[in-house]
Amino acid sequence: MRNPFCEMFGLDIPLFAFSHCRDVVVEVSKAGGLGVLGAVAFAPEKLEEELRWIDREIGGKPYAVDLVIPARFVRGNSDEELAVDKLWDLVPPNHGAFARELCDRYSVPPLGDSVEVVKTDELGWKESIAREQFETAMAHSPCAVINALGAPPADIVEKIHARGIKVGGLAGRVRHALKQRDAGVDFVVAHGHEAAGHTGDITTMVLMPQIAAALAPMPVLAAGGIGSGAQMAAALMLGAHGVWTGSL
Repeated sequence: MRNPFCEMFGLDIPLFAFSHCRDVVVEVSKAGGLGVLGAVAFAPEKLEEELRWIDREIGGKPYAVDLVIPARFVRGNSDEELAVDKLWDLVPPNHGAFARELCDRYSVPPLGDSVEVVKTDELGWKESIAREQFETAMAHSPCAVINALGAPPADIVEKIHARGIKVGGLAGRVRHALKQRDAGVDFVVAHGHEAAGHTGDITTMVLMPQIAAALAPMPVLAAGGIGSGAQMAAALMLGAHGVWTGSL
């Protein structure tokens, strides 16, 4: 295919495959798409190991890294990011009861003792960890960095562009897509509700044409519920320039 994403990254087909598995990233890129490594769950040292392996195995094909670096973090009086225990203090007291009632309503069982709980202050949700992940990614050779939680900070966009790397951002509303554009991203992922519900409740085939029209001529990917060639073709007909898959 020939379209903005194929030309931008040298792809055979504009299919981006998000995965936490490095093997999937490599195989998709080798097949002519673009593998995207989700980095939020990796400590910086582990991310370094994963990216080093990808660089070695991918045979010069392009790949991307997905990070979570919102422009704003919750801070205390000292303007430092709040520790995790302090963040819990901000959660309304009735939220626990609401969450339990929701789980009971839909028969979601409690976590068993065998489930390993990862400490959130060790993941990329934390600003200091996210920025370490970013510096780790910049020491390697991704063709793009995608920000998965709001518009990326201005200094991050500037550093990525200084390296000749493209910047992408996820959006679940038109207004969020416009914020991404204004932040300087090169493309937006129209992230429908079917894409794990991360960015809102508007479904992909409703959201996609709205964002494509609002951002034209900026290239846009459609994400959420796309699991076949027919669904990819539908997204392209609605104005997408490519698709983003995750669970598939």
